[in-house]
Amino acid sequence: MTKLNYKQKLFIAILSVFIFTLFGFLNFKTSPSIAAEIQMDTVSGSVVEAHNVGDRLLVLIKNRKDMSKKWVAVPATDISVGDRVLFKPGIVMNNFNIKSLNRTYSRIVLSPGS
Repeated sequence: MTKLNYKQKLFIAILSVFIFTLFGFLNFKTSPSIAAEIQMDTVSGSVVEAHNVGDRLLVLIKNRKDMSKKWVAVPATDISVGDRVLFKPGIVMNNFNIKSLNRTYSRIVLSPGS
């Protein structure tokens, strides 16, 4: 049996990680309660509600164009009801539970802020 040199061992290790990762992604199933997607557009509108939760601020925003409402979680900042805001894109979480408020948000955007 021939010994493998360092480069051969490294190649096999990298190839193994790649194969296991590929099969892991192909078989990956998400629970609907933790499914997430990326919000590619900025989130903007008028603040309808705002709640401080630790180091985050939960803001309900009403869009002027289509009058839709979205919950957005951003780093704590000074925002009041009626303010016009514009937040960066973020991750959309479905059925997101916040224990301290004893509330589950059906859909909320986790944004890094403005």
